Amino acid sequence: MISEDFQEDSNSQKTIRKKDHPKLINEEFLSKEHLYDIINFLPDATFVINSTGHVIAWNRAMEDLTQVEAGDILGKDNYEYAIPFYGERRQILIDLVLTTRENVEVTYDRMWRDESTITAEIFIPQLKGKPTYLWGKATKLYNQKGVVIGAIESIRDITEKKKTDKELEEYRIHLEDLVEKRTEELRTTNFELQLEIKRRKKVSNNLRISEENYRSIFENTGTATLIIREDDSIAMVNTEFEKLSGYSKGEVLGSSWTTLISPEDVDRMMKYRQKRIEDPTSVPNQYEFKYITRQGKTGDAYMTIAQLPGTKQYIASVMDITGHKLAERELNNLNLKLKRSNAELEQFAYVASHDLQEPLRMISSFTQLLERDYKGKLDKNADEYLYFIVDGAQRMGQLINDLLDYSRVNTQMDEYEKADLEDVLKIALKNIQLSVEENNAQITYDALPTVLISPSLISQVFQNLISNALKYRSTKQPKIHISSQEEGEEHVISVKDNGIGISYENLNRIFVIFQRLHTRDEYKGTGIGLAITQKIVEEHGGRIWVESEPAKGSTFYFTIPK
Repeated sequence: MISEDFQEDSNSQKTIRKKDHPKLINEEFLSKEHLYDIINFLPDATFVINSTGHVIAWNRAMEDLTQVEAGDILGKDNYEYAIPFYGERRQILIDLVLTTRENVEVTYDRMWRDESTITAEIFIPQLKGKPTYLWGKATKLYNQKGVVIGAIESIRDITEKKKTDKELEEYRIHLEDLVEKRTEELRTTNFELQLEIKRRKKVSNNLRISEENYRSIFENTGTATLIIREDDSIAMVNTEFEKLSGYSKGEVLGSSWTTLISPEDVDRMMKYRQKRIEDPTSVPNQYEFKYITRQGKTGDAYMTIAQLPGTKQYIASVMDITGHKLAERELNNLNLKLKRSNAELEQFAYVASHDLQEPLRMISSFTQLLERDYKGKLDKNADEYLYFIVDGAQRMGQLINDLLDYSRVNTQMDEYEKADLEDVLKIALKNIQLSVEENNAQITYDALPTVLISPSLISQVFQNLISNALKYRSTKQPKIHISSQEEGEEHVISVKDNGIGISYENLNRIFVIFQRLHTRDEYKGTGIGLAITQKIVEEHGGRIWVESEPAKGSTFYFTIPK
């Protein structure tokens, strides 16, 4: 991960006295070998350039973030380190920190700058195949003479934080009217904060960076970092640790590393510590715990700890996740409210529709008797009125039955079992065989997987989607094809047709309960089939969506977890 020593820029006029610069670190800070290990264990992606723009350090988290190994980038210049992020050579944050304030082109979403540091956020459309939000911090590096000898940049993926902020805002906006306006879209949202730090072992035998520069890198990491001796005393901390804990270096050096830990978590952390000494593989190296600052403020933290190779010392990186934990708790509370609301709505729908059936049957029966006994004996208007009453009662009955079907989805869930989707599809095709023959439809399918499902309900999903394709057929012979493919941890099932298609603005409306895109004269039905289909898929932990183009057909997709 290291290629060469820093080179002083003899032409640089930006020098300072050591005692005036907070980022310079005392000589007794650590050995050169320990500082090398510190860079590798930092949780944030970190790299360093020297004064000539050559990459001289590229840690394992940087390899993971960019998919570029250190051996392929060390020694490179001409902005090559920008290619993994932008696909081209260009100035990035680490270069901007070395320019004058007047020359900075603000291309970042948010930016903060002081004399020697720039902090910014930016959106990258494609990083490892997906859109990503990044936080970055770039800092000038000085030698003991106060000469600028390069720069360091730490980068953190904050996509999940952005996603959490967006979801919280959406929940706040929609929660009040969710019961009235979106009963068909109630779903369970589980949000789980995960912080995974992948460790790779790749050691370079050509470490050439001096102890002074290693210390500067340690000081400028983006997280609170400390070194713990064998006797549990603190050997070293950086400025970020001071900011998080409220303690100065002088106050914590030599004291127990449990100084920052809330009393309620001390026993648990010490047990982990003892087990790690006895058998390093017996316990994980990442923990969440409550911290307490010098001022008595508490918060949530996430710590990564690892033994420095060849020593009995440990390096620990501590990240403040108080905001994330608060967001997680708020989401859990909102989720509980949604579950209660969903249960109340389903109970209401069931009771209301069930109790309406009896009076509706009475209205329909007596209206049919009136039509039978008096049709043709009254004037033409009376016959027409009787027809409208009978038709309305029949449609009302269908709506009530459909509402009952929708509310019963949860209660109709069979015991989950391993089932072959081909067998489930064949049951659905048998149920609609007459409709398939009447429409002269050609239905084909590829090999389908075996999955853990409620067979009767997934059969209803196939039946609804195929019936929908037959209903909205074009003038051509209906052709419907069912296929499956694996994507990550789920199977994606598709039902493709050559029907009339759906306009783009209506793609989301079709899953709304009782939502119709056509008049009853054009196409019969109540508009609940796709709403029921969506509910069944979501009860299985999946998703459903449609892609379509008018006059060219539609493809419905739904997922089933593996």
